[in-house]
Amino acid sequence: MEQVLHRAIRQHWAIENKGHWALDMAFNQDRLQCTNAQYLAGRTLLNKIALNFTTKIQTRLEEATGKEAPSKPVIRARLSKIEDMLVAMNDCIRI
Repeated sequence: MEQVLHRAIRQHWAIENKGHWALDMAFNQDRLQCTNAQYLAGRTLLNKIALNFTTKIQTRLEEATGKEAPSKPVIRARLSKIEDMLVAMNDCIRI
């Protein structure tokens, strides 16, 4: 029983750490210094949405080219123009 509990705890933290690491690498969340909890919650939510879109964009690029897609920060830099970002997002949600 104790081993099952330990395994569950380790799996939980592995998932938590992986998500935090991905958000930090893509959006430098650890460098954000703010004390407004509502702002932080909103920004984290938007970062998670953006991370999901960049993951989807990476997948689509890999499927289209057959090659490894650029990293998330590179994709984010390429989509710095709002027009480019909207086109990429539209491609992701189009069925």
